Parts: sequence; C-alpha cells; structure tokens
Amino acid sequence: MKIGLFGGTFNPIHNGHLWIANKAMETYKLNKVIFIPSGISYMKTGVLDVNHRVNMVNLAISDYPNFYLSTFESSKEKNSYSYETISEYKDKNPNDEIFFIIGYDSLENMIKWKNPDIIFEKSTVLVALRGDADEDKAKILIASYVEKFDAKILLIKCDKIDVSSTQIRQNIKDGIDAGSFLPAKVYDYILRNALYKEMENER
Repeated sequence: MKIGLFGGTFNPIHNGHLWIANKAMETYKLNKVIFIPSGISYMKTGVLDVNHRVNMVNLAISDYPNFYLSTFESSKEKNSYSYETISEYKDKNPNDEIFFIIGYDSLENMIKWKNPDIIFEKSTVLVALRGDADEDKAKILIASYVEKFDAKILLIKCDKIDVSSTQIRQNIKDGIDAGSFLPAKVYDYILRNALYKEMENER
C-alpha cells in the first residue's frame, strides 16, 4: 500500500492540514494518511498539552474514512524524531511505500533534523507548497537534497491554504472568531476547554 505519514505539532490541527492530506491522497494515489501528533518537541516551545492536541486530531479526522491517528510519538516520554517514526513503520510494514508529508518550512529546516538521511532513504517526501511560495526557490532546495541524500521529493500544490496554526492561536487569544479555519468539532473543543486564551506563540 501507499501510506502517507503526516507528522506535526498540530497546535491546533486546521482545515489546511486536512486539505493537504486530501490533496496528497488525490495526487499520489495514497491508500491512507496517518496523522502523527508530536509528543515532546525538541524544536518548538510553548506547545499545548499533548492530550489536547491528540484529541483535536481525532476529532478533525473522524469524518474521513482514509485518515487515521497514530500516538506513536505523542505517547513517548522523551523527544520524538521523525526518522524513528518512519523507521518503525517501515520495519513493521516492509511492503508499504511510505510518503512523508511536510510543509515547505519543514523542508527548509530538515538539514537540521536528526538523521535526515534516514528519512530520505526510507520515504518519499511530499512537500506542501503554498500558492504564494517561490517555486523556483523550492526546486533549488529540493535539488540540493537530491544531490546530498539521493532524496525523492515531490510537491503538493496547495493554492487554497491561507491559514496557519500560529494565526489561529493569536486570533483565539485576541478574541477573534477562528471558526472558518478549523473543523467545527475542533473549534467547539477549543472553546469548551478554553484553549489558547493565555498561550504565547511558539518561538
């Protein structure tokens, strides 16, 4: 099978994430997409409690039959690394073809990640490129990874994405309605639990 692994803090998960997953499935004929909320992030601070983030992902994907939740990273009591997640999945499912779904900002930082060579060795990386992104710049960066790691990197064109988790958190903190950016079940969960009211933006 062709499996998409979609990791992230999902702080919170929003409509853009779901659109990326759907577009990846459609474009590259994936059989399913597994959402993997991070546990302890070694690259971000001020991240919402993992239980809330897992609950929101579960709510967001509940109406999508080919979307699944994994707690592989969120259940760890130590830093979680993408290369470990991909390696673990590949070891358990050697016949599956893995597609690792990320945003372009993550691709820019992957050289700083722990063991990026293993990620490129064991998966095809699908990069979500916003409509306003510099595609020529992206292709130059991709070419550098191909040369250095013999990486397989493909683009997901994401013209519809006009939202970020950072902006959503800020809107909620400022009392601005963010419902149009979020699945209804997720927004209701945020409001019921009074999330992001006092949180600072991630640095």
